[in-house]
Amino acid sequence: MPDLAKRLLLAGAGLVFFTADKMRETIDELVKRGELTEQEARETIEEISRNWEAKMEELISKILTRLNLPSRKELEELKERVKNLEHSLAKTTDAPPQA
Repeated sequence: MPDLAKRLLLAGAGLVFFTADKMRETIDELVKRGELTEQEARETIEEISRNWEAKMEELISKILTRLNLPSRKELEELKERVKNLEHSLAKTTDAPPQA
């Protein structure tokens, strides 16, 4: 499973870079033809990048869910729960909590 996740993420990253290059080429061409100003081009690229990033985060989240892999946030929450449980257990047994 981890190998499949890695391949899917690498394929997604490749698609992002390919799409970003094509997007920039198209926008550069529009600037050259005078259909967009430099400022409009920068703003367009920034807007598309923001939207694309959100979509990629959503896609990655869905992939992790389908592969039943925990997210970074879930792992951090679990670490905190284990730490709290160890602390509670240490209190009940009068043993010092482990670091």
